[in-house]
Amino acid sequence: MEEKELYTLDDICSSLGLEKNRIRFIEREFGAFFGFPRLSPFPTLYTLKQINILKKIDQLLNRPDLSIFQIKSEFQRLCLERGKGVWVIAVTSGKGGVGKTSIAVNLAVMLAGHGVRTVLFDGDLGLANAHLFLGVNPKFSIADLITRRAGIEEILVEGPCGMKLIPGGSGLFQLAELNEPQRNRIIDEITRLGKMTDVLVIDTSAGVSRNVLRFISLADEILTVATPNIASTLDAFGLIRIAVQQKVAGNMNLIVNRVRSRAQADQVFDKVIGCANEFLGKIVERAGYVFEDSNVEKAIQARSPLVSLCPDSPAVLCLEEIVQKLLHKKKAWKGGRKTELFELFVPMEA
Repeated sequence: MEEKELYTLDDICSSLGLEKNRIRFIEREFGAFFGFPRLSPFPTLYTLKQINILKKIDQLLNRPDLSIFQIKSEFQRLCLERGKGVWVIAVTSGKGGVGKTSIAVNLAVMLAGHGVRTVLFDGDLGLANAHLFLGVNPKFSIADLITRRAGIEEILVEGPCGMKLIPGGSGLFQLAELNEPQRNRIIDEITRLGKMTDVLVIDTSAGVSRNVLRFISLADEILTVATPNIASTLDAFGLIRIAVQQKVAGNMNLIVNRVRSRAQADQVFDKVIGCANEFLGKIVERAGYVFEDSNVEKAIQARSPLVSLCPDSPAVLCLEEIVQKLLHKKKAWKGGRKTELFELFVPMEA
């Protein structure tokens, strides 16, 4: 292609051998990541940098081992990291009722207590209740962001130790099954927090819905919460299996909650980690365990994080060990997995 400052659509079609409809499709699906408009009107003139982006995305789309979902998820994860250093932790579970939200809330508060600028996103959409665990009363929720009644900065609520909460909507059926544009809007808005955030903690809903898979695909560290209950253990392994099948790239970790002894936790670790290694070829790390503690329920009833109400309780001491491991990983984190998508994305201007 003859080098010049700007190129027309016909120039691109001729140079790359792509049809106009193909280029328009790429602009619609991926334009938001690179300064192209998401919807028409499309640009009539293109820079050489934009042409190279179009060419690379077309090559990725032709790869049989990559789906649009995987490419978009990686771009969204990298958008959080691009020049901003946002480290993403997803707290998830295969089964409900395992103490996932309590762990996510207290981890976020404790990270903030260590001086880490932390935002907790209540991603249990439709049944969100992290605000109750924190004792805050949000004026807006994620529903207002989706409907464009409020921006991300307006719905943020400050919690203990200076951490901030992105409240999810509660009792709203339509939030439980968002469509792709709605999920993209949430993620696009969250990326705007990069300059004021060191760590984003996502409390997902339980199970393996599309919302859950999209949110954990953004994470650098995925913390799967299970209990010694056999159903919970099996569901945790099921979640890990589906994440592997979907090629979710984050580091997989296991937290065993509500244990009565370290030996009981070790039994769960051995089962889940052993099966993941043997049947999935996936390394699952031991994030830690949390003792059964009656203070947890007291904190929930008091609408206070456990670490604030009972800072010396057995569960908090266990959580502090998990926090220390996370801080160590955060310190060693280099700003993203250096994939071919990283190489495409990072040079782009913010």
